[in-house]
Amino acid sequence: MRKIIFGFIICIMLVFVAVLPVIGEFQKIESENTVKNIKINFHRISLPPPMFIDMILEESICRRMSVRSYTGEDVTDEELSTILWAAYGVTENGNRSIFNPDETFSTIIYVIRSDATYKYVPEDHSLSLFKNGNYLHLGQYDDAPIKFGLVWDMDIESEELRGMADIGMICQNIYFDANALDLATITTGMYVEELNELGIPSNEKPEIIMPLGHPSNPYDFTYDPLPNSNLPPVEDNTITLEDAINNRSIVNTWDDSPLSLLEQSQLMWSSYGYSYLWDNVNNKRHRTLPSGIGYYPFKIFAADSNGVYQYFYNTDIPDSRQGLNLEFCFHFQYNSYN
Repeated sequence: MRKIIFGFIICIMLVFVAVLPVIGEFQKIESENTVKNIKINFHRISLPPPMFIDMILEESICRRMSVRSYTGEDVTDEELSTILWAAYGVTENGNRSIFNPDETFSTIIYVIRSDATYKYVPEDHSLSLFKNGNYLHLGQYDDAPIKFGLVWDMDIESEELRGMADIGMICQNIYFDANALDLATITTGMYVEELNELGIPSNEKPEIIMPLGHPSNPYDFTYDPLPNSNLPPVEDNTITLEDAINNRSIVNTWDDSPLSLLEQSQLMWSSYGYSYLWDNVNNKRHRTLPSGIGYYPFKIFAADSNGVYQYFYNTDIPDSRQGLNLEFCFHFQYNSYN
């Protein structure tokens, strides 16, 4: 009997010795997973709250411009937070800062910095680590300390034009807040395929790269009213850029009240007109819509019950400073189509 008990104890000890390394391995794996989870959470960086920008909307429209040279000075986290929120964030009323009729927001913003590349997470206004390493060489303008890689997620939105509509709105909002913070940017479509070096998924297509930084030449504007035309002069409102983003409303039904001529003037001017600020650095008057390529091939037409009108500028008014045709007069020209 004693031999049987002794043999049983020996068997138990042998089993325990055999299982002990396995138990240790389980503990090791569990410990490693815990560390990994901590590491993942650590690389989800919460951004500071966006700064309030009290610049009036019309002034920010006038200041928007493309910049191609940067100092290399760092962009603060507060500045980055403000620009990302305006570009693609969640507003005070729970909407997004851009409009999508189906709420199929198919853009992913990759934030490329010298230490690593992150993905912007609009839902909780944070950055999620995507890849370590410095990839600021991707695209153009390597002197910028940050680059935004805007890609279209084909799994979310199958139509590229609809995806690009979102990206267009994002780009304009980046222009707005960057310039209002005395930072600078430009939209670039060349070499965007280099974003694939990051190892982005195959369902994502690179579309735009936007550098962000401090302009090599600080902004210097002088108020210079637009010349008279057959449209009412531009008027500044009291709404700030931040209020405009937060309170933007989208409708798809209208009443039959006609727009006033001033309202028509403001809408056309803000979409494709010229700034009432003179740029003393580049010695020119900018368009209200910045262009990364420096030319404007589009035309705007408006139609009502009386006919079709074209919005355009008249280059026949000479500039008082240089005797050149650089001052522009905007108006509607009626075109009759039979």
